[in-house]
Amino acid sequence: MIGNMIDKIYQLLIRLLMNILPAPFRKMVVKKNVQRAVININWLFVERVINIVLSFTVGSWVIRFLGPATYGKITFATSFLAIFSFLSNLGLRGILVKKIVENPEEKNRLLGTTFLLQIVGAVFQALFAVGSIFLFRQGDEIVRLYVIILSLGSLFSPLTSISFWFESQVKSKFKVIAISAALLIFRALQVVLILLEADVVYFVIIISLNTLITGVGLFLIYQTRPGESLLKWKWDAEVAKALLQESWPLILSAIALSIHTDIDKLIVGNFLGDYELGIFSASKRLLFFGFIPTYVCNSIFPFLIEVKKQNEERYYQQLQLLNDLLIWGAIIFATSMTLMSKFITNLLYGQEFAQVSIYISIQTWGIVFGFFGTLLSKHLIVNNQTNLTLARNVIASVSNVLLNLLLIPMLGILGAVIAYITSKFIQNVASLYFFKNTKRIRLLFLNSLNPVAVIKRLRSYN
Repeated sequence: MIGNMIDKIYQLLIRLLMNILPAPFRKMVVKKNVQRAVININWLFVERVINIVLSFTVGSWVIRFLGPATYGKITFATSFLAIFSFLSNLGLRGILVKKIVENPEEKNRLLGTTFLLQIVGAVFQALFAVGSIFLFRQGDEIVRLYVIILSLGSLFSPLTSISFWFESQVKSKFKVIAISAALLIFRALQVVLILLEADVVYFVIIISLNTLITGVGLFLIYQTRPGESLLKWKWDAEVAKALLQESWPLILSAIALSIHTDIDKLIVGNFLGDYELGIFSASKRLLFFGFIPTYVCNSIFPFLIEVKKQNEERYYQQLQLLNDLLIWGAIIFATSMTLMSKFITNLLYGQEFAQVSIYISIQTWGIVFGFFGTLLSKHLIVNNQTNLTLARNVIASVSNVLLNLLLIPMLGILGAVIAYITSKFIQNVASLYFFKNTKRIRLLFLNSLNPVAVIKRLRSYN
């Protein structure tokens, strides 16, 4: 009932847009595929808005309750496990969605094979994480315990592969319902723990269980879809071989990306301590609007594949328009966050985390390169250039590690912030100048920085 009501609201919104928007924008909205994508994106935004609201309220309350040092320990454990996440996801997300769109009759073999591959990967992730933490943090029994608990929860991550099917069908509302329900349960349990003043280990257990709750929700909804059932999924060794052959650059890329994403937290924790890591992690957590390009691109991705097959010029025209919207959206968000950083920090975290405002006002500008990078990743998959994804992520990871090792001892948390922005630029912009056949996508980014040209393109869209 709620889902039908939201769908009606979105259809009303589309009709309203048709009445009030200038002609160029009405041309965009009237297209059936665009309407489906808009509805799909709106569902994803519903889920993210719920996430942000709960994160800003309950999540911030949890951080206040834990304090910088304890929050830093939990962050170190979650980041350490995340370093090994490539073993469970295997870089299959974009490739699987693409293959289901191109070969819908093979969906049960594709989903079943991916599911079993990720089960094996999740087991190896847990084993490597637990084994490594005993070598990496000798004498820190608390962090070791946290990593063991979180590793057990990661064993349920293959269940979330069901969401790939919803993405391929541009039916994100079912995925949103499952994830949002799991999130509400997760945050409600956190509130109970705060009110009971529970021991920190219970907060870690709840984080671990969140993956299971989400997976079960996706499973139950998928089972209710007409004609769909996990019992129809099939393992196919040939499909597995084909998937891994295509995804191996993305697996290596995921290794590099994991290092790029989480290594700064591990270095801050080791060089500066848990307290400083808590401060740094709290600042990165405020980059909440980074979800926008991911959700937009995931919803548009199936349509980009179809457009590319039909008309390459049209594909690049739509890619440019999408990039224009992402880049200027990032600039607007970054400006707002810079101006409001002190107010937001005091509101959410309190005086104990006052330093966060300094770092977030600088760090937020990295999203300009991050937004473009999300679109670039989809473009490379569509064009079967996953080797470039690997290369640019390796370059970014190496530069990020070196910059963090150089700057953190000299500048502390500020060094990590500078390293974050610089590595984002290297990964998503500078790295493209090292490869052939990237001139057109490089120009895509540069063209979006010209506001006059952006306005002209929007006016001439047809």
